[in-house]
Amino acid sequence: MTTSELKEQITVFTAEYKNALERQTEAILEYGRLEDNLKKRQNEFSLANETEESNSGESEDENAEIIDLEAKLEKLKLELLHAESEVELEVRRTHARATESHIKALVGTDGNVHRLRNRIVDGKAYIKTKKAEINRERKENWEKQKQKRTQTKFQPESEELIALQEKLALAERENLLANDEVEVLKTKMETFKLLVSLVKSE
Repeated sequence: MTTSELKEQITVFTAEYKNALERQTEAILEYGRLEDNLKKRQNEFSLANETEESNSGESEDENAEIIDLEAKLEKLKLELLHAESEVELEVRRTHARATESHIKALVGTDGNVHRLRNRIVDGKAYIKTKKAEINRERKENWEKQKQKRTQTKFQPESEELIALQEKLALAERENLLANDEVEVLKTKMETFKLLVSLVKSE
């Protein structure tokens, strides 16, 4: 191969090397863009999950409130049972010949017993109303979330992240191929430059 042919080949490789460098640059930029996008979406989904967990925490707080109310109601029932027993014992002690219906009537007219019975009735009504209110709020929140997902054409987190990860993997492969091409062409040019110098020295 003559010197002119070697120089011509170097010119060809130089053009190819330039194209390879451009491909390499594009591959690096695309990989960086996809990597940033993936991290951004992961952070967004992480924040969304935290919001869901926060909402779940609100539900747990609501459940705890109901449990607390029901516990207080049970305590009132125990207080009522104790008050009724005390009145019944007092009636039996002071009225030895009192009938069961008489005892029951006297127990029912006791002020403390009457007060506790009313508190229990009010407590049951309040708990029932509170449960209905919580269920209504949960249903409204669920409907709002459903409507929001429909309006924004919500895509499941896992599918979107998987798609981004696949794109990132392809970009990484393109980056590696571009790097290899640059190295190969660089080696070829150096080889032909060496050949030119050897031909000239002969």
